[in-house]
Amino acid sequence: MRQDFFIIWPHGLKHVPNMVKTMKGEYKDQFSIRNSVRYEIKLENMETFFDTLYRTEDNNHIRAKTQHIISYVKNSSKPAHVHLIEFDNLQPNVKTFYDGISKKCANVEALKIRFRNSYNPRFPNSQTQILPLDKGVSHDHIIHSSDKGEDITHMREVFMRYTEKVKLNILKIGNYHHKNDQFLQHYINENHTLVTNIKEANVVLSADTLIDPSQYTDKKFILGPHFGKERINEVSNINTKYNNAVYIQPSQPSVDLWIKELGFTNMPVLALPFGVNTDMFKPTSDTEKTDVILYYKHRHPSDMEIVLNFLEQKGIKPRVFSYEKRYREKDYFDCLNRCKFAVWIGAHESQGFALQECLSMDLPILVWNVTQRSQEHGSQHLARYKSVVSSIPYWDDRCGIFFYKINDLSDAYELFTWKLNNEKFKPREFVEENLSYNTCYRLWDNLLYSI
Repeated sequence: MRQDFFIIWPHGLKHVPNMVKTMKGEYKDQFSIRNSVRYEIKLENMETFFDTLYRTEDNNHIRAKTQHIISYVKNSSKPAHVHLIEFDNLQPNVKTFYDGISKKCANVEALKIRFRNSYNPRFPNSQTQILPLDKGVSHDHIIHSSDKGEDITHMREVFMRYTEKVKLNILKIGNYHHKNDQFLQHYINENHTLVTNIKEANVVLSADTLIDPSQYTDKKFILGPHFGKERINEVSNINTKYNNAVYIQPSQPSVDLWIKELGFTNMPVLALPFGVNTDMFKPTSDTEKTDVILYYKHRHPSDMEIVLNFLEQKGIKPRVFSYEKRYREKDYFDCLNRCKFAVWIGAHESQGFALQECLSMDLPILVWNVTQRSQEHGSQHLARYKSVVSSIPYWDDRCGIFFYKINDLSDAYELFTWKLNNEKFKPREFVEENLSYNTCYRLWDNLLYSI
């Protein structure tokens, strides 16, 4: 694997959503997008930007290659925005192109040529051809790519010196879950500009408030995740003929419910987590870790009794936190700070903040997991939904051990304690990589700049 990039020039920006869709769809086995962000090149830096970016090429060739971009910017009333897509190249295949000595990555080059054939401006004469492009396709390129693996380091230096990230004007409406709202407030304040009316907005975030995107064709809309399946008919009636809206869910199981079971096709539904505050939920080194926490949520009371009896046999009396009985966040944090591990008995989760905050405190967790919504106690109406769910929609082996059947509790516990004693778990590392504010800032930027 290596890292590569595409730069989409100002006259190609309207095609970015289709490019991203292509990469995430047809090319998902070859490329995994890391960053998809919009930047502005200051006019006074335009020529220096290109000279530095194309430093290995002949100066006259650079002028010819980039003049159409500079002319487009100067003749346009719009600022000189460019779009940068950085991606992991999962199957790098280096070969020689065009009978020359320069080696390029074949899959990157092939996709770049495809995008140029699709989106480059056309010649007046449809029979004119400049290889390797199709007939009628001009060389006023809308996209540039890395050639060698080391190009990405140089590109980042150029962008750092001569560009600034474009801040979006964001309008936030509706009622978000308080943890989601805390993250969004931080995200917008750190990366963009919060506005109070739709006229000023580039992007509208609507948690649960109906709005008609077709009335604002120059805006992008991110709806959800709090409309709820009961209101899916309302969301299905929203006019999205201009393809300027998406619906978000915090994880893939919730996406699967809307698409596979509820048959929602009105707009794309995407999995996008909200960030965990790892600065708040972090362990203090001077606290002795001796306790155990048992977290219980929406499961049959007998499940908790079984686990409590099992732990008692092991000489463990955990501190029980019940979601149904509520609790103060400070009490939960203080308890986590004294614990050496946690045991979790939960139902299906769309994201699961309490569990992820536990992991952020560097506590490994033994989880009695679920697969169906019907396993939520007292909610028999959920039995009609059959798509697979989880108590841990974000998880890997660094987080702990999970099991599904009570007969597997003993073996799971033995493996868990062995790994715990041998320091095999790194739950906070997992959260920092996948769910921290900074990580989720990047994921949200990738969406906001690419729809």
